[in-house]
Amino acid sequence: MSVVYAETLNTESLWQGVRAKPADVQRDFQWGDEQTGQLLSDLQRAVDEGANAYFLGSVIASRHHHTLIIYDGLQRLTALTVLMAVLRDHPKTEEALAERLEACVSDDDGFRLFVPHATPALDIEVQQRGEAGKIRRRHLQQACAKQIRFAASLFRKRLKQMEASEINALGQFLLRKTMLIVIEVNDIDLARQIFVTTNTRGLGLSEAEIFKGQLVELAAPFGLDRQVLTLWKQLSVHDAQIDNFLRAVDFLERGRTITDGSLLYLTDRLREHAAEDPASLGQWLDLLEQRFKAWRLLIHGLNTPDAEALDVALARLRLFKWPEWHPLALELMVRFRESKARGRQTIAAQRIRKLATRCMGLQLAEFEPHERAKIFRNALTELRGGYDPMEGALRLRASHIARLKTNLHGDQADRSQNLSLLRWLEGELAGDGRIDHLQNTSVEHILPRNPAPGSDWEIDIPDEAERQAACHALGNLCLMPHSFNESRLGNQDYAGKRKAVQNASPEDGLGHFRLIHSAFSQPRWTLEAINSRTDWIRRLILEKLDLLATPEPEDDTPDEPEGRPVEVETARLQDSPSRPMA
Repeated sequence: MSVVYAETLNTESLWQGVRAKPADVQRDFQWGDEQTGQLLSDLQRAVDEGANAYFLGSVIASRHHHTLIIYDGLQRLTALTVLMAVLRDHPKTEEALAERLEACVSDDDGFRLFVPHATPALDIEVQQRGEAGKIRRRHLQQACAKQIRFAASLFRKRLKQMEASEINALGQFLLRKTMLIVIEVNDIDLARQIFVTTNTRGLGLSEAEIFKGQLVELAAPFGLDRQVLTLWKQLSVHDAQIDNFLRAVDFLERGRTITDGSLLYLTDRLREHAAEDPASLGQWLDLLEQRFKAWRLLIHGLNTPDAEALDVALARLRLFKWPEWHPLALELMVRFRESKARGRQTIAAQRIRKLATRCMGLQLAEFEPHERAKIFRNALTELRGGYDPMEGALRLRASHIARLKTNLHGDQADRSQNLSLLRWLEGELAGDGRIDHLQNTSVEHILPRNPAPGSDWEIDIPDEAERQAACHALGNLCLMPHSFNESRLGNQDYAGKRKAVQNASPEDGLGHFRLIHSAFSQPRWTLEAINSRTDWIRRLILEKLDLLATPEPEDDTPDEPEGRPVEVETARLQDSPSRPMA
């Protein structure tokens, strides 16, 4: 008879006396920056909010002696292993905590997690003690190994911004309060069947659908359930990212960090208000409809190439994949719809364009999601108080500007960051014109990451360490159409790349890109040429961020406004403030 045994364990208990490897049905590690970043953000938020525990899901496994054969949960276990190793090797981690983390990563018999195709990134670069804190540049062949390295790099970068107390609190929470349900199955066929069932059967409810059910139940005693269902039909007809819309609405109401599951607490807030004022729920539903109409305009501008000034400005926000800017953009679009009859499109476009610039500054300064949430909460308070948040809460402080400048001087190995930065910069250089040509683009490393042996690259930059550092310098990067980059440049020497660019036809589309000339106008691509272009691009970025000549005043602005807008030198806005956060 087959037996299924389930147990709830924290991370530290899970790894006591066992090791793990994937079953034959499992994939290699495939999580990207979004998934690994979300994991760390969720853990940080749980620590900040004093959560009793954080549930990470279930792991399905069969046991062979002291080895767990993982059928489901490999992605989470791998990401946790990488995070534990990076925390273990961080210089700010307390020694006792580092020893406990090490015990979860390896024992006297070897490493606890084995993933095929992850060598050398998982075992040598991560699990080996003392190695997870190092930056690696040597090219890797296996996609799985690359993803491991990218995960370690992301964790290192995020931890770099944290204080020692925050790092140690995170490590303690990870070991003691991060929980998983381990489902052990002693029959391999049954384990495979459970894997297939959990991954292919059933229809999961979206967060929006769960909220709809809560809202209908809340509205029924007030006779408003039909209004909710009618409104939901409007929301469902349009492909307008309903979950993201409702999370933005939740932030406008509660001002809490946007994350999976946060929407479910909005009903509690609405229920409290309805108990105090029965008419408030009907008023809120009317406001929800107006917000959705504004959201549709926002989504149209983000996704549809258009020559209208507002849509051109909105297209720039598409570069930022994090959601904390959504509520402020939605509030601005609500105000735009209210004042549209007064011909205020130009003003709205200017604000959205400025918002994209401020978002780029926040991204380059590498704020954590909870920090961005605080900044945008302050920005909404300022906006509703009649102040301009673009010149208030969203302007970087002196310490943040210093951090941004330091990041621009460092290693530019973050692929997604490079892509969004260069797209934004090319968009700024394009002025007020359309930027849809930036969509199908990729970042070209002029000096390649893996130059061919005996190539001119090794002659012009003979030292391998200098060559690897120069490869990831800002001045070595260039944005261009992906098809041209792949088919015409490849891994050839600089002379060949330069000739291909100079001989490009108008159909290749290089004429839309302003930074290409500076990259391929040199006779040879040397360290001096790379360093010179790096300095030039860095100054250009600071100029477009309005930071090149910005004085760095004393940093004495309070984090949270208390009852009124932060006292900053900002222009008064003419819009009438909308409904404030509850």
